[in-house]
Amino acid sequence: MGLIDVAKSKLEEVDRITERIQECLSHIDPHRLIAAPDCGLGLLNRQLAIDKMKNLCKAAHSF
Repeated sequence: MGLIDVAKSKLEEVDRITERIQECLSHIDPHRLIAAPDCGLGLLNRQLAIDKMKNLCKAAHSF
């Protein structure tokens, strides 16, 4: 499931990503949900891409 927007330079907060995961879990079995960005990160600068993935991982590991 695409949980972070790679087209925007705004860093998503862990809490917001966690909320989106929770919303997804009301529609799909937890074992079938794969937390991922909505596309590749190649257009973002390196540090922003790393920070977005760190927040995505923190949110996913809270479940």
